[in-house]
Amino acid sequence: MGPSALPEVRSCSYTHIEDY
Repeated sequence: MGPSALPEVRSCSYTHIEDY
């Protein structure tokens, strides 16, 4: 489950999204 594939799920992987 990569954050790049599901940017809308940043609430769950916000830690990875914030890095971007």
